Amino acid sequence: MKLQEKTKIKNRDQGNCFNKCFRCFTRIFFTWKTILLTYKSIFKQVRANFCGKTYRINPIMQKFQYSRKKVLLSYSLVFIFYYLFYKLNTYLRYPFLRIGDAWFDRKFDDTYQVLNSAKCYATIGRSIYDQDICIYLYGSPLLDLINFIGVHPVNINFIGELFLVINIIIFSYFSVCAHYEYGSRRTLLCILIFISPPFHYLIERGNFDTLIIFLLVVAAACISKGKFLFGNIFLGIASLFKFYTLPVLLIYLLILKFSKSKHLKFHLFLTLIFASLVLRDYVRIKGILGSGTGGYGGTFGLRSFALYANHLSNSFNTNFVFILTMLSFTLIVLVMLFAFKLSKPIFSKLHSFPDVIQLIFGSQIIVCYLITINNDYRLSILGIFLSALLIRSPMNSRVERMILIFGIASIWLSYPTWILQVLGDLLLFITICLMIFFMFRSHLELKISKLYGNSP
Repeated sequence: MKLQEKTKIKNRDQGNCFNKCFRCFTRIFFTWKTILLTYKSIFKQVRANFCGKTYRINPIMQKFQYSRKKVLLSYSLVFIFYYLFYKLNTYLRYPFLRIGDAWFDRKFDDTYQVLNSAKCYATIGRSIYDQDICIYLYGSPLLDLINFIGVHPVNINFIGELFLVINIIIFSYFSVCAHYEYGSRRTLLCILIFISPPFHYLIERGNFDTLIIFLLVVAAACISKGKFLFGNIFLGIASLFKFYTLPVLLIYLLILKFSKSKHLKFHLFLTLIFASLVLRDYVRIKGILGSGTGGYGGTFGLRSFALYANHLSNSFNTNFVFILTMLSFTLIVLVMLFAFKLSKPIFSKLHSFPDVIQLIFGSQIIVCYLITINNDYRLSILGIFLSALLIRSPMNSRVERMILIFGIASIWLSYPTWILQVLGDLLLFITICLMIFFMFRSHLELKISKLYGNSP
């Protein structure tokens, strides 16, 4: 009996082993078959598009068209494209920037300056704002973080490469989303945005605006998932690092108020803490109104217009720009309060990631346009806004199409391109005006629809 039982167990184990091997072989076969069909389908589709013909997708490929494997494959290919593009630019010494005489032959120069400021800060503390050796114009919590992690000026290449990878991850996400939402044309437009000169500035200098963009994207992701408190925290952290994000945090608090969000008092408490910490450093910075590049090249917004106007009269100086900035920002806040009071918006689109990206980055680029610290790498914020527009909207609105066209033209021209920069600055002004109109229009349409008894 024992011998028969052992024989049965042995035969059963052999059968199980055979079944496992057969299932494993089947999975491997069909996996490779799917991959080969994927490449074959992509090749045929590209060839058909090149020849101007239509190509009918194989039924098997229809099933796997939006599978995770294909998305991962697409993402990997786009990521490799962007990485090789910017590595080639590094090897060629950034020809776009050299055309406008905006390349200083110092790799990751902004990274080095901030890390060197952190080194000085570790020695002299908050007195860093009172000296002219280690010039630093942003929040001390960023320096505290750098010293806590233990990053030193010798690590500039690592931090610069890390910023490059973070940027490319964001580029690839928006490009692939645009492809699967609206097709390859949107992907080409995303590529046109992400290879524009502001991103060359951002990556070549290794500027810490990459960290701000990353924090804003994370905040948008939290808000779109209903995690409004985490959205507040990430916006607050970005404000502590660089001051220009604080107005966006205030706008977000205003939106929460009118959207009747829960725990509004706690949001207000957090915002007051972040604002007090930001202002503590802001009031100690020397020459913040006159900071930035010393000429037309490398600047945009009201600062550039002040430089143009200075040819007409010396009264158009930095103080004039600051007063104009405060009046413009106050006017926009009053318009927001008036428009929101009329329409009583609900902001039901806060669950959509592209909508929240547009809201945050749209508010941010408008704020950056009004302040005087306007280096051209900050136009990358406008690039993120335009890419969110590409993955969100079918472009049925004329205003959206105009924002896209003028926006792409402005980020390509509004950098040191001599006479073309004047045209780029004018197009950027038109883009900002259209964006302000675009951001308020939905709320005004909501009020009109209610007046006429229609559903919003």
